[in-house]
Amino acid sequence: MAKIFADLTPLKVSAPYRRIWFAHGVSNIGQQMASVAVALQIWELTNSSLMVGLVGLAQLIPLIGFGLYGGSLSDTFDRRTVGLITAIGMLVTSLMLFAQAFLSFDSVGFLYLAVAIQSAFFAVGNPARQAIIPRIVPVELLPAANALGIITWNLGFTLGPLIGGFLIAATGAITAPYLLDVVAFAAVIYAMYRLPKLPSTQSADASRGWKS
Repeated sequence: MAKIFADLTPLKVSAPYRRIWFAHGVSNIGQQMASVAVALQIWELTNSSLMVGLVGLAQLIPLIGFGLYGGSLSDTFDRRTVGLITAIGMLVTSLMLFAQAFLSFDSVGFLYLAVAIQSAFFAVGNPARQAIIPRIVPVELLPAANALGIITWNLGFTLGPLIGGFLIAATGAITAPYLLDVVAFAAVIYAMYRLPKLPSTQSADASRGWKS
C-alpha cells in the first residue's frame, strides 16, 4: 500500500527541504491566484480576449531570455543568494500588483510590465531553486523529493485559479488574490533565508553571464 502514495520521507528528514517545499507550494497557488486577477482586470479594462491573451506573451519573452541567464547564475553564484534575491524581486512585483489594484490605477500597460518583471525574476531564480534540492536532500531521496515538488506544482495550477476566483467573487474586490500572493512570497523569502550557504561547485574560472 505504501507504494501507492507519495513518499514523504524527504519532508521528515530535511527541515530545509520541508520549508522550501511548503513555501513553493503556497507561492505557486498565490501566483495562479494573481494570474486570475490580472486576466480579470485586463478584461474589465479592455473587453478584449486578445488583450487578455497577450498576458501570456508578456510572461513568455522574459521567461525564455532570462531563463538562460538564470541557469548561468545558479552555476556560478551561491544558489541561496540567487534564490533569495529573486524571491524578494517577485515579492516586490506582487506588491506592485496589489498597490495598483488598491489605488485603482487601471493601466493595462502597467499590468503587462509588472507581469513581465515578475516572469523575469522567476526565470532567473527557478534554476537556482531547482539546483538547491540536491544540496539539501540525500541523493537516494531525490526521486521522492522531485515527485513531491511536482505534486505541489500541479496542485497550485489546480487550486490557485479556483481559490482566486472564489476570493474575487466572495469579496467583490480584485485586491484579495494579490494580497495573498504577497504573503505567499514572504513565505518563500523566509524559507530561502533559513537555508545554509550553497556556493557554486564550479571552478572559480568558470564562464559567467551571457557568455556561458
